[in-house]
Amino acid sequence: GLYYAPAVFAFLLGKCFNNNKILGVLKNIVLLGSSVIVTFFILWYPFYHFRKDETEGLVDVYGPILRRIFPFSRGLFEGKVSNIWCALNVRPLSIRSRIPEHYQPLCALVLTNVMMLPFCMLLFAMGRKNNAPIDNLKALLWGSAGTSISFFLASFQVHEKSILLPLAPLIVLEAPALFIEWVSIMSTWSLWPLLVVDRLQIIYCAVNTLFIAMCHVTHEPIFWAPQKSVSIFGVGNRRIFSGLQFTLQMLVLPSSILTMFFLHFAEIFVSPPKQLPDLFPVLWILVGCASFSVMWIVSLCFLTSFLVQSNMKTD
Repeated sequence: GLYYAPAVFAFLLGKCFNNNKILGVLKNIVLLGSSVIVTFFILWYPFYHFRKDETEGLVDVYGPILRRIFPFSRGLFEGKVSNIWCALNVRPLSIRSRIPEHYQPLCALVLTNVMMLPFCMLLFAMGRKNNAPIDNLKALLWGSAGTSISFFLASFQVHEKSILLPLAPLIVLEAPALFIEWVSIMSTWSLWPLLVVDRLQIIYCAVNTLFIAMCHVTHEPIFWAPQKSVSIFGVGNRRIFSGLQFTLQMLVLPSSILTMFFLHFAEIFVSPPKQLPDLFPVLWILVGCASFSVMWIVSLCFLTSFLVQSNMKTD
């Protein structure tokens, strides 16, 4: 929920300002704030009401919960996660050893907020406009994908499976299928080191093969994007960011798919050097981080296109 909360908050705050009168704006803000407080109370009060020991205070009850949600004592990251911090921890950068431990949560907080800010600003602007409900829903889904991928790339103590949170809003959208299919495959591919530990290699291969076959049968193959395919960045028949679209469709997506296959085959047939035992997990991190950064850019472009479309309708 925390991954999506900034997007929903920014959009609803924009709705509060969808009023020409100051008193109307203040009324909307009070109603929104009251709803948040009441919802928060309903969700959190049972932990205190059903506590095991009647002598436990608020700190005793809620302290362990907050430490589970925000595990600052466990360091900046664990495992092999395809995010910015793991990518920057590759030698010779080794960023975790260069930043004092007590500053690491602050650095993660600042970077996460910086990456989320464009999405929140765009959603706030969308909320202030009287758009069709379906347009608002699509914008909110792209914004939720954007804030959640910002959390995944930049926040503190991210788990590998957290990449499924940015993916969830995208799979609700019906287009652009090519991009969403690519993100789906990249997300499962980034989980490979974790799946190896859990001995799920066969299931991984079977599910991905079935998914790619279904994509190939139902519409355009995922391995290439012909010129006739749906515009990845578009408003109606207008093309926006055409240069970025061409780069993504013709270069980034095909090359990333080939890279994923190449690394799988290389891991099977090539033994890493003794001085680099974690060579392949590190390559997984770097390729995954770069791909999810592309996902961040595309989500931002899509949300921008919705705002442009909304401005066109208003004009």
